[in-house]
Order: sequence, then C-alpha cells, then structure tokens
Amino acid sequence: MLRLGHLLLSKGLHVTLATHDHALKHHSSTVGGIHLEFFSDGLPKDYNRQTNDFNVYMNSLSQNGPVNLSAMIRSHPRKFSCIINTPFVPWAADVAAEFQIPCAMLWIQPCTLYQIYYCFYNRLNVFPTETTLDMHVKLPGLPLFTSDELPSFVLPSNTFPTLDSILNEVFQNMRKIKWVLGNSFMELEKDVIESMNDAVLAGRTARPRRFVRKIERNRRGS
Repeated sequence: MLRLGHLLLSKGLHVTLATHDHALKHHSSTVGGIHLEFFSDGLPKDYNRQTNDFNVYMNSLSQNGPVNLSAMIRSHPRKFSCIINTPFVPWAADVAAEFQIPCAMLWIQPCTLYQIYYCFYNRLNVFPTETTLDMHVKLPGLPLFTSDELPSFVLPSNTFPTLDSILNEVFQNMRKIKWVLGNSFMELEKDVIESMNDAVLAGRTARPRRFVRKIERNRRGS
C-alpha cells in the first residue's frame, strides 16, 4: 500500500494512509510525504495483536473500524476523491459508499487467486466437497485443477473461518468496488487476465500504474 501511495504522490496527488496500527499512532504525521491518520480498532493499546487470538482482533476491527474510520473521514479537513483498501478490511467499501466516495481494492496476490475466489464465493462453479475431493475444477482462463492444487480456503478442510468470512464479504461486496488494482504481469497471467476482462467481473480490473494515469487525467480535467 505504501508503494502505491508513493506512486500516487509522485503524480502530485495528496495521499493519506489511514491506519489502526498503534505503533504509528505517535509517529510523525507523514511518512515520505504520505500523511498518516490513526483510527481505533477497538482494542486496548497493550493488546498484543501479533500473538493473541487473531479472531478476536479481526472481529474487533470489523466492529469498530467502520465507525471510527467514518468519524476520521468526517472530521478530516480534506475531501477524499477515492478510497483504496486491501481485502482484509472489506468493510471499507461500505464506508466509502456511505460518503459516496469511489472505492478501489488493491489485490496484491496473483490474478489467478482472484479468479478462483471470485468464482467460489459467488458460486459460479462447482468446487470440491467432502464427498467429491477427487473432482477436477475448470475455471475460465485457468488450467484444470485437482483439489490439492487449490487454495485451502475453497476446500472443506479449511481451518481458518475468520479469513474465510473476510473473503466471502470481499467477493459478495464487489458491487461497491469501482476498480480492482491487480498486481500482475500480462506475460505471466495473460489467459486469466483476458478472461476476467471478457467476463466483466464486478469491479473493473486495472494495473496500479494505469489506475494512476486515469486519476491524473481526471485531475487535469477537473
């Protein structure tokens, strides 16, 4: 996210990084020109977010994050023209919608994983169950997969219910995402990228640099 922030900054745009990281709360108000704003995740300062129960941490963040981020936006002296979030805070799209601010999601994993999760959480294709683990899965733009070649979140043996819930919210909430910023190379994932573009998946896919150029054009035209 910081790399994207610096890319936007290099084009003369104002960039604010909203964080719930207590380590940055008393940091300088800027990092390399990027402005920092803190909002609470609802947990006490001395709560160890690295070693304590991950589920408690994520549940508190999802319950308190939207309210506190909304309060930060409402009190901020600047009017934001776009909110960019990561998949780990899908509720940020709801906050953006509340303020009628366009929202983009930065997808830092391969487009192949995006395609798999999109098809799985929107129930567009059949995936293995406990009784069909030996089945093969064919998805648009991708080769045939066996169960052991798929990410664990789409398998019945998944042992991370909190992350599964987060991903489900991400892909059920895509109608509120205007752009998905894919971090990939055409030379590496040509077939799946073209398939995603042809299918016009919810949330238009764009490379971060292309997205920055679009923002630059819009800024010049305003």
